[in-house]
Amino acid sequence: MSVSQSVESFLHHQYWIKDGDSMPWLKSTKYDGKITVQQALPSSLDDASVEAIADANKVIIKPKNGVASLEIRFRSDGNENDQNIVALLAAVGVDHYRLIDTLTVDQGAQVFSGSIKFGDQIAGAAQWITPTSRVTPTDSIGSYVLNTHAYDRFLLVASTLATTTLYIDWR
Repeated sequence: MSVSQSVESFLHHQYWIKDGDSMPWLKSTKYDGKITVQQALPSSLDDASVEAIADANKVIIKPKNGVASLEIRFRSDGNENDQNIVALLAAVGVDHYRLIDTLTVDQGAQVFSGSIKFGDQIAGAAQWITPTSRVTPTDSIGSYVLNTHAYDRFLLVASTLATTTLYIDWR
């Protein structure tokens, strides 16, 4: 372990968690971090209704207990300026999800790997308890940052999917 990793671990820094990464604090140890089918939000947002949405249509982020904030970034196989519209919701315990924000994620030009590029411009309506932050550098890596307020599940659903696959990374 390098010195920077040791310091960052002490600070509870989380490295980016990407599709297929292990999450040992959960029974299911792999993060399913991609959306391949667009989905309208169901009329009922209770836990059972959300769990019934097909895996290809949603991403659920389940951070480790005690995580105070999340940073979310997007990647996709689209063309520059393609726009994906993503609803972001939160829940705690076995309860109903509530809408945090509706994000417009604009495909940038910075390459992650192969044909996969980062989203750069992220616009939202900021309906959350406290202000959210959006880092949106043109043709670089955009991200969305929020305070978790002890919510333990975050749902992302793409109502408009302009790309074949939308990857959602978080830390």
